Amino acid sequence: MNLHSTAPLLVSLSLLGLACSINNGTTNDTGTGTNTGTAGTDATAGTDTTAGPTTDGGDTVTIPMLRMGQVTEGETVTVSGALVAAPFRIYGSMDQYAQLYLADPAGGQWSGIYLFTFADVAAELTLAVGDTVSVTGTYSEYNGVSQLEVDNAANIVATGQGTLPAPVVVAASTLADVASAEPYESVVVRVEAVDVIDDSLGFGNFELSGGLILNNQYLFEAGESFSPKGGDSFEALIGPLAVNSFQDPYFYIAPRDFDDIIGWDMGGGTTGTDTDPTDGEQVTIYELQQDMIPEDTLVEVVDVIVTTAPSFNKKNFWVQDPGGGEYSGINVYVPGTIDGLAPGDIVTIVGSYQEFYDNSQIVAQDPADVTKTGSGPAPTPEVVSAANIGTGGPLAENYEGVLVRVEEVDVVTAGVDPYWEWTITGDVTMDSDFFANADWPHPTQGAHYGSITGVLSWGFDARRLLPRSPADIVE
Repeated sequence: MNLHSTAPLLVSLSLLGLACSINNGTTNDTGTGTNTGTAGTDATAGTDTTAGPTTDGGDTVTIPMLRMGQVTEGETVTVSGALVAAPFRIYGSMDQYAQLYLADPAGGQWSGIYLFTFADVAAELTLAVGDTVSVTGTYSEYNGVSQLEVDNAANIVATGQGTLPAPVVVAASTLADVASAEPYESVVVRVEAVDVIDDSLGFGNFELSGGLILNNQYLFEAGESFSPKGGDSFEALIGPLAVNSFQDPYFYIAPRDFDDIIGWDMGGGTTGTDTDPTDGEQVTIYELQQDMIPEDTLVEVVDVIVTTAPSFNKKNFWVQDPGGGEYSGINVYVPGTIDGLAPGDIVTIVGSYQEFYDNSQIVAQDPADVTKTGSGPAPTPEVVSAANIGTGGPLAENYEGVLVRVEEVDVVTAGVDPYWEWTITGDVTMDSDFFANADWPHPTQGAHYGSITGVLSWGFDARRLLPRSPADIVE
């Protein structure tokens, strides 16, 4: 579509002194991070603590001007009259981040943009596809992906409802090429007459004819089963064109619901639904963490102890074997929502054992696959040396997923905007996954803590300690 044939979407801006660098997925998160899909969650670093709505409107530009690099990075932009093109998607190692796609009403090339915010911000909003919004945020190019960073719910204002432009019909081969796909980044596109040629990629990815990647992240996180097989074909697939920009960048199409999947011919033997996991192989967390069980095995862990409350959007939590010690903890991911759990609860879990970006997970298919069987005292943290569990530490892998405590540690590197992650003695990165932005501490270099408690995780090439509340951080 000729972008100048329709009145362009207006945006206003004012210069910020600091450009932001944000991550919309790994993990470590999709979009500019990593796909979630059927393997679990993204592992993403850090949380922004900036608060307060932007008040300066500034000059006027268009969304295509943003997408075509005609606005300086780090400027604050207010997008008026944009359309919500896809629902909020929550991601991150603790579901702490949220993404949204916005569309310019003019449609066509350069008409979509990616919005990055936080799960607690998204939780304050009720937005549906087709809603019109006014959004104020920071424009940035993170790993080459155009995006708006929004840190406050007051900066996303629903203004009405509209009609989305028609999906742009593009050849799959065009979208498989990074250079030729660039004009369609974050745009809702439609590819037609495509076949599944490789169903073994993992992480919810499937290669289509023409080389384009199909990802099932929206359906998976809605608790729906969508796992096409090689030989399956589609009359058409619709969805925002997202980017995985880490390592070897590639574009992928992500259908938002089954209405975006048209004419699915299950010639490859797909049944359309996965078998419900009613019974799995009964195993222990120790066996999972010591590679005694093959990945993708349907497993059941019985009467393990919850060590953390669920994450912001109620999809992630950690559990531990009652025996404690090394190899006793693991992350649990639920694509629906899980609520009502607290440290000390006793649960039985049925799910698929996965290694998601080197983090062990049990991925339950449904909240009903997590059964609370009792309650007792919360586990006592394992007291460990920070040097032993930090990045490269000799016991770091052994204590992954375990509730640990480090004592008498100093801040080595203070946190900086936008993530405010800080490191302590032993090269342990402190991660704010369980914290609201305003509650995360900002210690200075050299600050001393008597003890810090949390679950040990891994992301962005660093061992990360995740305190569960301010009570876990003791001066």
